Amino acid sequence: MWEELHGKMMMISDEVPDSTTYSNSSKSLNMPWCNSSFKRHRKAKDKCWAEFNDNPTSENLNIALEKQQTFEKVSNNAKIRYEQKICRSLKYNPKPLYSYLRSRDIKTCVSNLDNGQGGKTSSATETANVLADAFSSVFVEEPLGPLPDFSVNANNDTCISDINIQYSEVLKELKSLDISKSAGPDNIHAKLLKSLSLDSRFVSAVTMLLCKCASSGSIPDIWKDANVIALFKKGSKSDPLNYRPVSLTCIMCKIYEKLIKRHILGFIDSSIIKEQHGFVNNKSCFSNILETVDIIFNILEEGFPVDVFYFDFRKAFDSVPHFRLLSKIEKYGITGNTLQIILDFFNLIGTCKSVWVKQHLKENASTREFLKGRF
Repeated sequence: MWEELHGKMMMISDEVPDSTTYSNSSKSLNMPWCNSSFKRHRKAKDKCWAEFNDNPTSENLNIALEKQQTFEKVSNNAKIRYEQKICRSLKYNPKPLYSYLRSRDIKTCVSNLDNGQGGKTSSATETANVLADAFSSVFVEEPLGPLPDFSVNANNDTCISDINIQYSEVLKELKSLDISKSAGPDNIHAKLLKSLSLDSRFVSAVTMLLCKCASSGSIPDIWKDANVIALFKKGSKSDPLNYRPVSLTCIMCKIYEKLIKRHILGFIDSSIIKEQHGFVNNKSCFSNILETVDIIFNILEEGFPVDVFYFDFRKAFDSVPHFRLLSKIEKYGITGNTLQIILDFFNLIGTCKSVWVKQHLKENASTREFLKGRF
């Protein structure tokens, strides 16, 4: 079903002409505020200076200087208007601002990493290989043996074994897609999916596909693929472990994940303690800090001292024991196809992950890192 739907979407994508215009001018690429007025005044300025070079008189010089001043004024005003525009759109679309800030910085690329043999990487391909190996090395192998018996505060009389995805849910997710997001390994762009959401037949087809995935507990193999980009965290830039992998996955898979997550959280919401702020709707690190400070002040007002201990797990997501996690999830009443869905995301053997450095990549690396942002 996915292969047929994906093929038709690619046919539509190939038939639609690309409206993006490209310029060979480096100035145009570095100045996104380059509008028609900007170009017109720049052309007039260049023409006057060319006339002055051919006939260097004081009259031509004054005209060229006047055009130069006018152009600089127009350029500054255009730049200010552009910066104000991207700042106003920061709340709902921060991508233009970050792209603009990156364009003003000195370009740097991941290179010269420690290769583990006392030397440095000398090519982008070697750097990609070192990063892929580093991302794979941080995982802890789960020990064999019987799983511990978990005791959880959950209602054992209720469970969620099947998830029924509705047409209205799929339509809502398709219409709310951010078209500025990049496409995943399947090359299906968010703009295409959002445009096709106007066709009820397409939405029905996607709903049938996602329902099939939910009922079978499995997803298409390409949805398990990810293009991984390395982002520097802190410390030495030559240490590959100081880079954080960010996975770019298929947009259709992200929609599926959102729907599954919503159903699961709706089921276990009553089992989550009120003190938990992470991964809970309407709560965040900020709400956690506010509650903590409030508790501290209440204790201090009563005349008692307060000692605060802060614990942080190093690479916590990478060291999660999957089978023990699944066993605990089952204790909360998540069983049947729903449990199989989560297990399918864990069972990524045979899939491909690409670590990109410039235009080079390392494929078929360990794929367990891909689970970091899931469930």
